[in-house]
Amino acid sequence: MLDDLTAMAGGAESGLLGLMADHVRALAETDSARLEDVTGRFDELGLWLNAAESAAGAARLRAEAGKRTASARSHLYNAFTKTGVEQREALADALDS
Repeated sequence: MLDDLTAMAGGAESGLLGLMADHVRALAETDSARLEDVTGRFDELGLWLNAAESAAGAARLRAEAGKRTASARSHLYNAFTKTGVEQREALADALDS
């Protein structure tokens, strides 16, 4: 299924579809480094909620592995500050992890 998504994204004219496919693959493969990369790419496009979601995923994976990186927290905090009040409440737990 992931291969189908990647193939479909590769044939699309939209780079956003490819980015979303990368996000799904990173989540499925529990790849925190790839999630951090995806976070930065979402952030560059101004897609802060998507950035926040991928940053939270990266932070969660690193915490589960017993690792904490400034990069994951920095991305998450950056996304947190760019979102509205409702989204901030949803992200607060991830920042505490």
